[in-house]
Amino acid sequence: MAVDLEGVLSFPRARPRFEGALMLATRRKEIGKASTGGDSQDAWKITAKVKADPAGAQFEQVEAGYGVEDRALKLVGLADASFGARPLLSRSTFGAAARRRQVCLQGQR
Repeated sequence: MAVDLEGVLSFPRARPRFEGALMLATRRKEIGKASTGGDSQDAWKITAKVKADPAGAQFEQVEAGYGVEDRALKLVGLADASFGARPLLSRSTFGAAARRRQVCLQGQR
């Protein structure tokens, strides 16, 4: 897994604050044909603009994708997180976007 943080870490009033971009990703891996019949594990990637301090974080322009880049299923949105004794992810708003002509939501028969 790759993790990339790019931004500014500051200490206003002796409290750490980060503003920047976050990216988490994996690469598509081919799994051995002998053990799985030639299946592959698809990659996923999450990117977001982040504003964080010890109390919580705001994630804006979040984009989460699963699959090969040109055919990936993507979720886009925003979220807030609070830290501390009771961490909470709240005010999450996400929408889905498929870049295929057809999306099958039914299992195989």
